Amino acid sequence: MRHLYLASTVLAVIGLGLSLYLTYVSSLPYCPLPAPGCDQVIASPYSKILGVPVAALGAAWFTVAAALSLTVALRGRCGRALLSWCVVGVLGVAYLVYLEIAVIGAVCLYCTLAHLLGLGVTGLAAAATLPRPRG
Repeated sequence: MRHLYLASTVLAVIGLGLSLYLTYVSSLPYCPLPAPGCDQVIASPYSKILGVPVAALGAAWFTVAAALSLTVALRGRCGRALLSWCVVGVLGVAYLVYLEIAVIGAVCLYCTLAHLLGLGVTGLAAAATLPRPRG
């Protein structure tokens, strides 16, 4: 299972890099990336929570996910903590996707990529942590 946690770490580090870039982009008045929906999502009032860019919260999530994944890969501890953290992330992603589709009316391609990276971390953590059926 160690390889699954190492793969989870790699996805989390990629997600961290993307989230940090999106945090920078959220400080601009427009989206410099040629992607449909990016401008609408960045300019929406939902792109920040209490003045903090949502992408910065994503960067924080990916940082913790990378640290937990690496800890499990190297020391064999914190597997359930990682899985619990992933559940928090999936709930956040579900809410953000709802906002994009139902409220903002636009989907940011780069945000979606970050969401998929988070789901990838979650899938790997679940595959490595949850018990397998015997048969």
